[in-house]
Amino acid sequence: MPLQRILVPPVRVIERRSTDYRSLTDPAVIQAMHYIRNHACKGIKVDQVLDAVGISRSNLEKRFKEEVGETIHAMIHAEKLEKARSLLISTTLSINEISQMCGYPSLQYFYSVFKKAYDTTPKEYRDVNSEVML
Repeated sequence: MPLQRILVPPVRVIERRSTDYRSLTDPAVIQAMHYIRNHACKGIKVDQVLDAVGISRSNLEKRFKEEVGETIHAMIHAEKLEKARSLLISTTLSINEISQMCGYPSLQYFYSVFKKAYDTTPKEYRDVNSEVML
């Protein structure tokens, strides 16, 4: 019996996080982005990113803004929100657990920044976008 090829269309495409850096050319900015990506949810501050890269604040802030179009602080904030968003749709963790895992000081503050960024609450976002059965 000959084998028959079956093509199954994808449900969606998930971009690899490593592809985010392809358009970046400045090694210091790339290093800063890696540090932010790996440590944002640990409550890091801009000073810790500067220490990891080893250049002055004004120098890195300028280069970062030119390459990324955002401040270092804004990128830390965006990375935390992206992690939270991902956890909301791909896990059954409680919203409080996700808030804590992403480094937010309180559930109330997490709800506030999430709603401001996505114009919906974390619970509403999960209800609409969840990939797992809750």
